[in-house]
Amino acid sequence: MAHNYLGLADILKRLGINEVNEVNAILRLSDYERKGTVQALFS
Repeated sequence: MAHNYLGLADILKRLGINEVNEVNAILRLSDYERKGTVQALFS
């Protein structure tokens, strides 16, 4: 779990994003550091 998962969950709730597929997609996209894509974005 990300260090700020509760904050992200709160923001998604306030935005009305509560479908499991949407939340999972956002979590996958926000997992950039572990996937190693940060380097690709900035190199």
